[in-house]
Amino acid sequence: MALKLIKVAKDFNVGLHTIVETLRSNGFSGVEEKPTAEITDEMLTVLQKEFQGDMAIKKEADKLARPALVKRNRV
Repeated sequence: MALKLIKVAKDFNVGLHTIVETLRSNGFSGVEEKPTAEITDEMLTVLQKEFQGDMAIKKEADKLARPALVKRNRV
């Protein structure tokens, strides 16, 4: 299943350029630096290994931010 580069960047909480440079340094030289570029399953596996820490940080930050957003909306 091919994903768009912009979706992967948002999920991993890193920039497009960082994703592209990581893929290129891991042998995927044909990756375009465009938000609509497609990421293959093989590329996604490489990115998951590289950025799993960033993704965990983003999830934890989202958990902390959500209660504050819910409280503000109720006031």
